[in-house]
Amino acid sequence: MVDYPPKGSIGYPASYVGTWAFTGLDGTVVGECFSVSSDGNKIFGRSPTPTDSNWHGYKAVVTSATNSLQSIQKLPDFPDTAGSTRLATPYGCSADGRYAVGMNYRGAEKAVLWDTGDANWANWTVLDLTERAQAEGILGNFTVLYRAFSIGTNSAGNPVITGVGTYDDGAGLYNRAFVMVVGTPRPRITSITGAGTSSVTVNYANTVAGKAYTLQYNTNLSATNWYSAGTKTAADTTDSQTQSSVTSGPRYYRVYYTP
Repeated sequence: MVDYPPKGSIGYPASYVGTWAFTGLDGTVVGECFSVSSDGNKIFGRSPTPTDSNWHGYKAVVTSATNSLQSIQKLPDFPDTAGSTRLATPYGCSADGRYAVGMNYRGAEKAVLWDTGDANWANWTVLDLTERAQAEGILGNFTVLYRAFSIGTNSAGNPVITGVGTYDDGAGLYNRAFVMVVGTPRPRITSITGAGTSSVTVNYANTVAGKAYTLQYNTNLSATNWYSAGTKTAADTTDSQTQSSVTSGPRYYRVYYTP
């Protein structure tokens, strides 16, 4: 699996019998490996691709036999990934090989989480950890989380990530470590249309495809018993629900999900 030292005119040392270097995204052995699952069959690294000279992240699947590359697929990038020839670095992965963490270059280094749990690689996702922390209101004094190095999972199956970011203590900027748990994002109402009419549509974001979200309403924010206006399964990261036959008077809405 490891090509060291590089093969030369005399070939590999005799003690390296059985060593092999699998091909990267561009079909050559140019590239780097960074992390591997506990069974040794899922490897994360980076290499050039056939379409450009930039190095992209990949997930390779092998078996315990030599020369047994089963598949290799590019890890997803962001649309605005740019500014470096080394666009992604998957420093660490979970024991089962589903998640990988590292850096994706977006004009600057940004710590990210890749989820490769879907059998269809086209459905793999990448999450900017700084953006998630900002959306959840937990970024604190960090200005950016720029590298993630290792990942495990807690008892609920949620990723637990360690890394480093830039921290502002009011007197200066420092590099400080972080630990972050990534759960299902909380839905957030983005707009309400139809206010003052008998049909009100509530638009919300941070949804997860396949998860059911319940729209609730009340006329009193201090009330403990809220009323359901409907439940809908999200198909994407944003969705909406419409409540008809709305009576006059103030009305408040909230959206929740069951983890």
